[in-house]
Amino acid sequence: MDSDRTHDLLDSPDTPRFVSLNRIGALPANETMVRVFGVVTALRKFSRIRFFVLHYSMGSIQLAAERGAFTDKDWTAVKGVKKGHRIQATGRFGRSASGESTVFLTSPPTAEGVLLAGTLAETTKSLENPTAVGASILTAALRRAGEDFLEAHDYLRINPRHLSASWGTQRGLEPLRVLYPGFGIPVYLAPSPSPQLIDAITATGENRVFASGTSFSTSYRGSTDGVETALIMTRSIDITLPALKAQARALLTTALDRLDPQARRGRNWIEREEPVATIGERASDPTNFQVWTHSTIDVGLAAFRILLPGGFVAIEGAVEQRGHGLPLGSLAFHPERMLPILQQTPLRRLTDLG
Repeated sequence: MDSDRTHDLLDSPDTPRFVSLNRIGALPANETMVRVFGVVTALRKFSRIRFFVLHYSMGSIQLAAERGAFTDKDWTAVKGVKKGHRIQATGRFGRSASGESTVFLTSPPTAEGVLLAGTLAETTKSLENPTAVGASILTAALRRAGEDFLEAHDYLRINPRHLSASWGTQRGLEPLRVLYPGFGIPVYLAPSPSPQLIDAITATGENRVFASGTSFSTSYRGSTDGVETALIMTRSIDITLPALKAQARALLTTALDRLDPQARRGRNWIEREEPVATIGERASDPTNFQVWTHSTIDVGLAAFRILLPGGFVAIEGAVEQRGHGLPLGSLAFHPERMLPILQQTPLRRLTDLG
């Protein structure tokens, strides 16, 4: 079975509109053309028809392939479907002779070896829903790649606390508050581990520390993340802006190459400068990686952002120096914002990563 047929089917402008069973909360009307992605958990073989039970995101459904609907070549492909295969199926929704909900296949199922292809890609194509199973798996792999990179470069890992019974207004960020009826006082969700990282540098004497966890924000920040988002943050002392930019670029390329080396093929790195961090939509480049440097945000502060093809900000960094003190560097790596460039990551690639 050829997985490329899946993308041809979804992307061709001449293809009829299919309803994704992975996305709708109820079964459609009879005769609706549908597609569904899942794992084959059972099958029954007859000379002129084959039945499959497919487990997908909303439960299980029966698929039926009738011999008369397929050419000899396509019927051979149908017979190649085995229990445990990950497939995408397309066909007409209806009822079997016994009244069971069934998708009557109009083309042979296609083997899915791509994590976010097909119906899983639909939930992240607009990146409105990064909680899809495929996106969660990929985000976890990106987070692990970032953590491994930082530990290999002598960053000490700390485990940040996300809950606090109090939050000082001098910290500059407005946290989310969780109210428990009868408890008496609210609990705050930390929007950033940054203050804890500075405390760790002070307490340990280490020059480099990082935390990997979840950031909670009171605002919806962009199309790739919102109130709750994965975040890896670093703090380092006595570092220059060029050195921090080099670290950030190496972190990004290492993560991409570890998950899918093809993601960087044919893409260049472009350095750009802007006095203040207001680059807007004009910064979007559909092909290349961009490193935007902002040198005049404030006295003693220089910042940069690394933009992926399409304009998503994957890494933000800054170096701050006050008076005669040592420069203090920070990086914020956003794994979920990298999902668009990694939608074609093979499942077997993530399995190999352990």
